[in-house]
Amino acid sequence: FQDSEIDGRANFAGAQFNGSADFRNVHFLGEAAFNAVAFAAEALFAYARFEHAVSFAELRAAKVPAATFADASIFNGVRFASDASFEGVSFAATNRPVTFSSASFNGETAFDGVKFAGDANFVRAHFHSAATFTGVQFLSREMTAQFSSIRVDKSLDFTGVRCAGPADFTSAEAAGPVQFAGGVFEGEARFNAMHVQRHAVFGPMGTNSPTQFKQRADFIATRIGGLLDLAQARFDGDALFRGAILQRGLVLSWKPDPAGPPLFAEFRGRADFRNVQAGERVEVAGVVFRDTANFDATKWDVPLIFEGVRFTKGARLSGAA
Repeated sequence: FQDSEIDGRANFAGAQFNGSADFRNVHFLGEAAFNAVAFAAEALFAYARFEHAVSFAELRAAKVPAATFADASIFNGVRFASDASFEGVSFAATNRPVTFSSASFNGETAFDGVKFAGDANFVRAHFHSAATFTGVQFLSREMTAQFSSIRVDKSLDFTGVRCAGPADFTSAEAAGPVQFAGGVFEGEARFNAMHVQRHAVFGPMGTNSPTQFKQRADFIATRIGGLLDLAQARFDGDALFRGAILQRGLVLSWKPDPAGPPLFAEFRGRADFRNVQAGERVEVAGVVFRDTANFDATKWDVPLIFEGVRFTKGARLSGAA
């Protein structure tokens, strides 16, 4: 179908492509349906344009499964002018590219419950509206979930995300709030130089499950316009926040019951908060630091209260203000 123009509705629901499915540069002027499609070989959608809603998703009410991709899945440079639905889709290839790099999502975007067996490349993708990736699973321990330099004009929701390998959100930008509540990062988690204009929530809000960082968590030079909420998070590796600017403050513990004890974050590796700036609110009551904690040259605009905090191997506050 390369370079084709489809004026009306494009309905491929239930189709099976045993060979390559080539939709490169196709212009879809009407709605497009790819529910229950099986792509057994490569699926090529590079630079396609969808002027109306497109769905690859599971339709639970109608008991229609989501599309499945067994080979390379190329969506780089695609323009989705309206809503794009990928809920429940499976990208099963373990050693073939799966890319949405530089794609433009202009409507509501949903990747909830999607499974990526290998590659997942969203580098420089632009989400002009809300984007949800709740419960998404990145199953490869070797390949990185790539979201560096993405732009989000509204909210971004990764609640319940599972990353078996590294996750890279370096230099990501979001105008609305971002949610990673209840996420599990088994590989290195990179959020350095991320810029969020509102809150960034990694606490258990809505999930009752603490966010877990199994290896190094990198928040160096992150800039958060709202709160950075890491209440009850678990850091098994080093936690690096050096140079972060948290305009509304930092939350490492919270009290679901005002009369009860706080639920607090735990740092099993080094905690590096050097040169961090935080304002309006800082909650650290009960936090546990099992390795060194460094607060050198930090700047706090509110009282910093270490009530019930445990420093197992010492703390530094040289030059803090």
